[in-house]
Amino acid sequence: MADYKLSVRYENKKAYDTYSKVLLHIVNLRFISKGAQAVEPLSADDEQPLVETTTLRAISAITLGELREVDLGPGLLTEVHVQEKRSEAA
Repeated sequence: MADYKLSVRYENKKAYDTYSKVLLHIVNLRFISKGAQAVEPLSADDEQPLVETTTLRAISAITLGELREVDLGPGLLTEVHVQEKRSEAA
C-alpha cells in the first residue's frame, strides 16, 4: 500500500456550494474503482478555504498517473502527490 496526498480545489463558489458537503463521498466513489480510498476526513485551512486535502491509501498496483486521471466532477481540480513517509521516533 502507498499513501498519496490529494488536494481538491474548487474552481469557484458555485462548485464549493455544490460539492462541499458530499466531497468525501465523491472522492471515495471515484477512487475506490482504482483501488484507493481516503483514510482521513478532508480538511481545509483558513488561508485556502477553497482547497481541501486528504490522504489516499492505494494498492501497490495503481500508478500515480492513474490516480491523477480521476475526474471528480466539473468545477473540481485535483492534484495527487506521493506522500512522504513519516519516520518513527526510536
